[in-house]
Amino acid sequence: ADLLAYAVGQAAGRFSDDWVRAVIKICGTVPVGACVQLADGRVGIVIEPGPPDYPFCPVVHVDGQRVFTDQPVMLVPPTRLRRVQN
Repeated sequence: ADLLAYAVGQAAGRFSDDWVRAVIKICGTVPVGACVQLADGRVGIVIEPGPPDYPFCPVVHVDGQRVFTDQPVMLVPPTRLRRVQN
């Protein structure tokens, strides 16, 4: 998931289209475990893939809740995440 986010977000143009397509075919459009940003700005982790008709609308774990997205999510590259201290 992190590799896909990096390839799509941070390294656009560094990888061939064929390579990116191969990674998507193997991992899925929005892989389980991927960190994503919802349309409302919240960030969560994909826990179930989206339905075949809406692959960019997965089920996401956000703030302890299962969120069924009805709008496409955006992959968040690991370089955009920051550590939160307790």
